[in-house]
Amino acid sequence: MRKNLLPWNTFDEKDAQISCKPPQVVSHSLVVGWLIVLIAGWLEARFMCSVLHLPTDCHETNRWQVYDDLTRLAEKGIVIAWMCNLRDIRLSRRFRVLWCLLFLSVGPAFIGFGEIPALKSSLSGYPSGFNVPTITYTVIFVILFGVFAYQNYAICKRHGRVAFAIFLWSRMLVIGYYVGFGIFLSREYVIHVHHLCIGFLIACLAYDDSVTSQGFLCIGAGVMVQGIGSYNYATLISG
Repeated sequence: MRKNLLPWNTFDEKDAQISCKPPQVVSHSLVVGWLIVLIAGWLEARFMCSVLHLPTDCHETNRWQVYDDLTRLAEKGIVIAWMCNLRDIRLSRRFRVLWCLLFLSVGPAFIGFGEIPALKSSLSGYPSGFNVPTITYTVIFVILFGVFAYQNYAICKRHGRVAFAIFLWSRMLVIGYYVGFGIFLSREYVIHVHHLCIGFLIACLAYDDSVTSQGFLCIGAGVMVQGIGSYNYATLISG
């Protein structure tokens, strides 16, 4: 083995051989598979828009928008995979198949509920008062908050207080980032909270292989992909 000629050079080939680990093929394959599933959901949304014309207000797309949609989808998908520890989660084959089927059903279900006349509303032009959208969104929020509170308890009990603190603060930082910039930009721009953003935040609430975490991931990612596929990727600024 070649010796170091310079006294300040502490590098040793033996150390390099020990520290070089083979690439985590399984972990990287899971992330690639995750991105393929997201693209499949995007294709489903584009099919429903182009062929079935659902939702009725979906947007046409061009080559640039396809590139932008898939690029943003991959970026957000990688962020979700990193935050939700997808590289370390091992699910059974039966659970993965069930997960994919539920994921592909989220988009059509969301479109179906959105086509109900009483539920047709936008967060940018939300109707005030005691009405069907208000009741619906309130019930959904209460359910999400209750499941999230239970998940916090489960993470603290299963993984310890340190893991729970990291999980909670990291999610609050992500949510606070969007809320903070939304308030800051609203002074100068018209803000529209697209449901792809809400789906992304819900997906980021996942953490491990528990049913609650995988439920957050499945529903949130499904809503996000449907939003990008049907209406193209959009930021908080609508005008």
